[in-house]
Amino acid sequence: MQFRCRKSASPHFLANVEDLENFADENNLHEKFNLAEDINRMTIGRMQKTILAPFGWVPIQGSQKNFKAKYFRSASCYEFAEDKAEMATKVIVFEK
Repeated sequence: MQFRCRKSASPHFLANVEDLENFADENNLHEKFNLAEDINRMTIGRMQKTILAPFGWVPIQGSQKNFKAKYFRSASCYEFAEDKAEMATKVIVFEK
């Protein structure tokens, strides 16, 4: 699954929602994680919030936007808060 970045007042999730829905359909994930169920869609939103937070992206209060996709109906908008960004690091381990 390829993720795209988006710079606009739209929810960041809109850049990926079609890819996510298609991936779930093509790989028959609905038996284990049915996107038609509210709790599972909310879990995806919480995962996005958790993933974006260390990079300084925080949800804008009251910014939820409605849209029409196959399973998802709304998402929050995010803004960059430099003071919330953590230093991104990558650890590389060399084994002999």
